Amino acid sequence: MSPSSAEELEKTVAAVTATASGRMLSSPERRFGLAIDDIIARAHDVQAPVDPGRRRKNLVVAEFLGWLTRGRRISLGKRLVQQSLEAQDGNPHYFVHVQRERGTACVYLSTAEARPRRLETLMFLVAYAQMKHGVDRCLGVATEPVGDGRSYDFALREGPLPDELVAHLKNLDDPFGATGPLGMPE
Repeated sequence: MSPSSAEELEKTVAAVTATASGRMLSSPERRFGLAIDDIIARAHDVQAPVDPGRRRKNLVVAEFLGWLTRGRRISLGKRLVQQSLEAQDGNPHYFVHVQRERGTACVYLSTAEARPRRLETLMFLVAYAQMKHGVDRCLGVATEPVGDGRSYDFALREGPLPDELVAHLKNLDDPFGATGPLGMPE
């Protein structure tokens, strides 16, 4: 992915330098990046026979996460682990990470909801994030709170949203509030 500005080029060089020098491996926060690595591994771990649409969705999620630098994986992993701890309160917790240059956003959801409801919540958040951020593709990862075991569900929306869905979403309160790519105020 080639940078689109001098600022992006500087950020890319800094990330590659930190990774190549081994600084990221010696970081005490390196373990948080393993949360993203685990999601990538699980997205690849699709047992046959499986719906081809599901396989593709999982691979798109794995590819998106695979392009993240180690530093970004650490930042996102740290946020995901914290949110999964907070989700022990019984409420869904989530954030969105937007990569405008790639026209992609990813929603991370942690919730104790039953799996069918968890997927429904994830699909809603993915559609809303795609509409809010005006990206061509939005994906999502859902997991339960920190505790016994873990599982992931993946979601993917590509292309324009139907007009009636956009109209419906615009009439709802913004579930993300006024947040930026890592859940920080814009």
